[in-house]
Amino acid sequence: MLRLSPDDRATIERATGDVIGELAGQPEGYRQRTRLRLEKLGKALAAWSVRHRGGETLARLRAAGAQRCAGQRDPQAAAACRDWLPAAGGTTV
Repeated sequence: MLRLSPDDRATIERATGDVIGELAGQPEGYRQRTRLRLEKLGKALAAWSVRHRGGETLARLRAAGAQRCAGQRDPQAAAACRDWLPAAGGTTV
């Protein structure tokens, strides 16, 4: 979506929200391979947000991710799940 329709913020937000929902729905779903893929997606979303004025979209996605990932039992897994999406500009919070 980021490459095909970079100006379609609603679709990008919805698709990323679906990914967050699937991740949070897995009891111990934040494994190494998943983490690496999500970190790559997070960096792409951060770069997209700068080029396409997606800061508000990114902020909503970060909030949704933090809320959904809070249910992880392992504190380290919860932090990794929550922090995969950098703030606009590419820095993690």
